[in-house]
Amino acid sequence: AYSHTDYDGIEAAFQKGREDTRYDFSASLNYLIAPWNANLTLSFTASYNRSSIEMYRYTRRQTMVSLTKNF
Repeated sequence: AYSHTDYDGIEAAFQKGREDTRYDFSASLNYLIAPWNANLTLSFTASYNRSSIEMYRYTRRQTMVSLTKNF
């Protein structure tokens, strides 16, 4: 996903306007464990925010593993 935000006004502490561009990516893999009637999932999410003000720039990466049992 992609988003671009142009904030109105001036950031008082920085004496300039703020403009952000954000990119989000995600992917997941699922594996059925048939004998247990369960699913194993591995997922990855990343967000990259670029801003005209350094304080608002960040990179976030998250990896998750989950096991779901169906009854």
